[in-house]
Amino acid sequence: MSGPRRPGARRRTPLTIVVFGSSGDLATTKVLPAVEGEMKAGRLPGPVRTVGVDRRPPANGAPSWLRFVEGDLTRQETYATLAEAMKGGSAPAGRTLFYLATAPRLFPEIVRGLRSAGLATPGSRVAVEKPFGVDLKSSRILEGRLLSSFAPKRIFRVDHFLWKAGTVSLEHFRFADGRLEGVWNNRFVDCVQITADEDSAVAGRGDFYDSVGVVRDMVQNHLLQLLCLAAMDRPGSRSARSREAAEEMLLGSVAPISPQDVVLGQYRGYGRVAGVRRGSTTPTFVALKVSIKNRRWGGVPFYLRSGKLLARDTVEVVVAFRNGGGAPSGGSRLPRTVRFRVDPEPSVTLDLGRSEVEWADRNPGGDRGGEYQRILRGVLRGDQRRFVDYRFNELSWRLFDPVVRGGGRPHIYEAGGWGPAASDLLLSREGRSWLDGRVRRAGQGR
Repeated sequence: MSGPRRPGARRRTPLTIVVFGSSGDLATTKVLPAVEGEMKAGRLPGPVRTVGVDRRPPANGAPSWLRFVEGDLTRQETYATLAEAMKGGSAPAGRTLFYLATAPRLFPEIVRGLRSAGLATPGSRVAVEKPFGVDLKSSRILEGRLLSSFAPKRIFRVDHFLWKAGTVSLEHFRFADGRLEGVWNNRFVDCVQITADEDSAVAGRGDFYDSVGVVRDMVQNHLLQLLCLAAMDRPGSRSARSREAAEEMLLGSVAPISPQDVVLGQYRGYGRVAGVRRGSTTPTFVALKVSIKNRRWGGVPFYLRSGKLLARDTVEVVVAFRNGGGAPSGGSRLPRTVRFRVDPEPSVTLDLGRSEVEWADRNPGGDRGGEYQRILRGVLRGDQRRFVDYRFNELSWRLFDPVVRGGGRPHIYEAGGWGPAASDLLLSREGRSWLDGRVRRAGQGR
């Protein structure tokens, strides 16, 4: 029994966190460790009760602090069982966070189940992991379900790339430091390259990955967010709506992606991965060119690339200047490139030709805990600034729906390389090459 409260002491409201897909890879390696980390650090806003829901228990057993509810997420009786499990505890109605860490096809079913069981109360919050739908149609269905069940300010669309320290450094370099903002345009920039290369295979995620593929998994969300930070104008204020408006303005000026500017690949042996459909044409690699039709970026190609089982494990944005960093009129010499490393170790490096200089971020984004702990705190604070706006999702699907639907059979590539040769040709036909650190033959590319 707890002792008497001190006069004037603030009552800490109990909190219930319900994690759907609690036995899956995302929940067991990211979401649940983040909950445990915040509990141990005492940063959660009150006594916490946690419930996991999935069709089978975790392979290594549920942690002692997690109550597990077993059930099919497409069947209403599972939500009735969840409602019973949530009764009689310390958390009052309205102090609940539902975290959806499942395959995207289940999101609408889960929201419908919560609403039918009376669990989507006015004060409850819902966090949804990307991808938000698998195409434009399904994303609209999901949005309709979410908005019919939860208040807009209590819906949190999670793209964990927005919470990485390297992503925050890119944002700070652009909008707080601003020393190169005067030359951040088509007069001085030759091209921008955004890559997310992985040296790992799909492994135990075959069923999930085969239902989404690399475009849905990495490009339509993660890489497009990095493109927005690299290319959009400075938001008018620090508010979430101001940031969203800047993203929308940029995305509205992106030209439709031509099929000739898309290269799809699949690593050899992907079809033997457990959970992958026989004869699957799901791509594990994509390289593409994006054109932005506005005054700042007209004529500057943005190249995006992501793939599995490649030669390195790196996420970065590289901005290359014209003429190898030639000086603008009346100014000092520009760097050849500015390289924003997001993973594995965040950094910002300016290539000056004979030397490299690392930019010192005076406002690092890596505050206490990992990115998922920061995500959890953002949700519980109700701060929407690093979550995805539904308008961004709508515009991004309009852009990438044709890429997903018109893919065709991917090129087969070998493990440990740089993807299909067609990816290099995508750049070399315009006299460029990927700025990924490969040693190139004399005269190849720029």
